Amino acid sequence: REVMEAEGASSEVRQEAAAQYLELGRRAALESQAEALVKARGFSDVIVHLADGSAQVVVKARSLSQQQVAQIIDTVSRITGVRATAITVMARGD
Repeated sequence: REVMEAEGASSEVRQEAAAQYLELGRRAALESQAEALVKARGFSDVIVHLADGSAQVVVKARSLSQQQVAQIIDTVSRITGVRATAITVMARGD
């Protein structure tokens, strides 16, 4: 954000910084939406991280059935647009 407001930055550099800033905001919104919908499926805590066309999902649970994993992958894929094969789901019982 500082780069976008820097007086010495060229117009091209400012535009690139603005595009990256918008992408970060879009990604954060998608992560939040996906987390909320997975939580709505009955999980108490969920973290979704999007990066480079993939998603990592960590769910607070001792273990997950294949059906639960499939539901989580489907939910995250529908919200984020990430291919199901590029989504990793992990259970953490801590």
